Amino acid sequence: MCCKTFTIRELDKPEGKWCQHCDKGTGCTIYDRRPDACRSFECLWLTLPTMPDNFRPDKVKIVMSYKQALRTVTLFLDPVYPRAYEKPRVAKMLQSMQRNGLKVELEI
Repeated sequence: MCCKTFTIRELDKPEGKWCQHCDKGTGCTIYDRRPDACRSFECLWLTLPTMPDNFRPDKVKIVMSYKQALRTVTLFLDPVYPRAYEKPRVAKMLQSMQRNGLKVELEI
């Protein structure tokens, strides 16, 4: 989903469009040469070992990142699914994060 969600200036890739270097079956076809914008992004699903498989970004249509210093989880939504965060299992997880002292913000 990060290959769709974000603007990547180095690749002239607009937000909400699939990257021309994304093979949806296998991933990034230029992984070893990917731009810094792609290298520096840390997907919460990839960095948090306890994140369940059913919260994989392509399944929930949301890419999440975590800023530890701010204790903030940022949600980046697939523009085709602008209310994906309202799905019951997602809303429940986000509420749990908030109960545990994390701020949840929506990036629009």
